[in-house]
Amino acid sequence: MASTADTTVSSDVPAGPAVELRAGNHGSEDRVVLEFFGVDGIEVLNHSLDEKPPVRGGSGEPIPGMTGTVFLHVVVVGVPATMIAPTSPTAYDLPIVKSAVVNDIEGGTLEAGVGLAASVDYEVKVEGNKIIVNMAQGPLGR
Repeated sequence: MASTADTTVSSDVPAGPAVELRAGNHGSEDRVVLEFFGVDGIEVLNHSLDEKPPVRGGSGEPIPGMTGTVFLHVVVVGVPATMIAPTSPTAYDLPIVKSAVVNDIEGGTLEAGVGLAASVDYEVKVEGNKIIVNMAQGPLGR
């Protein structure tokens, strides 16, 4: 589904434990949301911003299709090994967010990788079954 009002893009959500990835622009900020279904007690273990694109855990190979010059990595715990997730990157034509992927679902963790146009000020929040990442080129308006 796509909405031109906030440039939100999302995919169909399958039955069972799943995560949906979407991104949108809200004024001077871009936002990425990971919404979990059939999962309780998700937590953010850590997050970092660097110039290293996400890689596949087993092989260490870069994920084809990830674009951006800076990458945000968010590690989430509390997910089942049977989690259904989009594993190919999604491209976004937003001011900050250029691509995103859910990666390496293993041992109760997953990594979300977000390709960005440049380094940003950001915050990562957990709200119920959602992880919300707000980003701005300058200071966040909070």
